[in-house]
Order: sequence, then C-alpha cells, then structure tokens
Amino acid sequence: MRLQHCALMIVLASTFTSCKLLGITNEKVDFEHPVVTTPSGVVVQDLLEGQGPAVEPGDEVSAHVIVSVQGRDVPFFSSADMGVPLTIVVGTFEDLPGLNDGLLGMRAGGERKLEVPPDQGYGDDGVPGMVPPGAFLIVMIELLSIATIDI
Repeated sequence: MRLQHCALMIVLASTFTSCKLLGITNEKVDFEHPVVTTPSGVVVQDLLEGQGPAVEPGDEVSAHVIVSVQGRDVPFFSSADMGVPLTIVVGTFEDLPGLNDGLLGMRAGGERKLEVPPDQGYGDDGVPGMVPPGAFLIVMIELLSIATIDI
C-alpha cells in the first residue's frame, strides 16, 4: 500500500511540475462571468445580466456608477453614495469616454465591471488630487433604466 501511495505522489508531483513549466497555474478563471475587451480597450465583465432591451448608442440610461483607480480600494466617485444616479446619453458622455463602450449591451437591472485604460479615462493628465496620470480605472455599474431617445 505504501508503494502505491509513493507512486501516486511521484505522479502528482511530476504533473504539478509539468504544469508550472507549461505556464499553467491554479489562477481562478471565472467561467460564470466571462470577460470581453471592446475595440477601444475597455475590459467588460457582466456580473448580473439584467432584463429587457440592450443599451444602444443614443439611449438615455440611468445608472449608479462607482469609479476607483485600479489597485485602490476607496472609490473617488460614487453616485450610489450620493443617492443620485447618473443620467447619460450613451455615445455622448465625454467625462469618462470608456463608460460609453462599457454601457453598450447592458440591460436594466444588470451589473457590470469595467477596467478602463487611461486613454478611455482621464489620460496622461489624470485628475489632480484624485486620479494619477495614466491611471487605469475600475468602474462598477448598476443599470437602473434605459430610455430610447427619438431625435
């Protein structure tokens, strides 16, 4: 019995060593919430899908948005903490351009996490006292409602 146990341990050890050599790690992969990168470089991860029609360019949305600098736990903006959701016409929001791409395809009641690269956030200038130059941002969105605007 001990010989079989030793043989099993050797096989397992060589398997783990082979995995490390191949670059395979035990990093957790979230199959339930896949990650997609938009053409602008915004990384999108749906945490809760929501229901109803999907957000399209030109739609007016109401959402709670929480924004923090990647690697920092404390957000520098939270509409949820202020108790007033943001109202945005998708495709025209200039304060944080990555939010336009990040909202597309969401459904009311949905929740989404965005990783926004600097060129879709506050760029090389940042925001003095809040966002360092060239910072990546983490944006959490809870989409409350969608209204299609007829122009």
